[in-house]
Amino acid sequence: MFDREFTRAIKMQVGNLSSWPALPLEWTGHTGPIQGVNYSPNGARVVTGSNDHTIRIWDAESGVVVGKPLTGHDGGVNSVAYSPDGCHIISRSDDNTIQIWDAKTGAIVSDPLNGHAWRVNSVAYSPDGCHIISGSVNRTI
Repeated sequence: MFDREFTRAIKMQVGNLSSWPALPLEWTGHTGPIQGVNYSPNGARVVTGSNDHTIRIWDAESGVVVGKPLTGHDGGVNSVAYSPDGCHIISRSDDNTIQIWDAKTGAIVSDPLNGHAWRVNSVAYSPDGCHIISGSVNRTI
């Protein structure tokens, strides 16, 4: 079965190439381990979350950081995801909160989402972008 989910992850070339274009071997910028990574829906950007309490947005083709680090969590950022329309980023942190960010400006768009008594492990958008789901260490969603 053909999975259209990954059609933008790799740019395919037609013909006999003697070599593939080289991507940067290292994308540097975080000062702590990177815990979460996710492509934007159009494949142009990559978002990362780190134990340094920051989120960074990268150009997927060049590996260059886009803008300043997103700050607002009081703990390591371990899960990040783009909304299906690419307008927002959600993040979860060891501070037990979920933040929603404007993907273009990097601004926080609402108060932190609370509700889990323990650390939030992962976050995701629904396919229509209307809902956010999260999972916690205490086995709750």
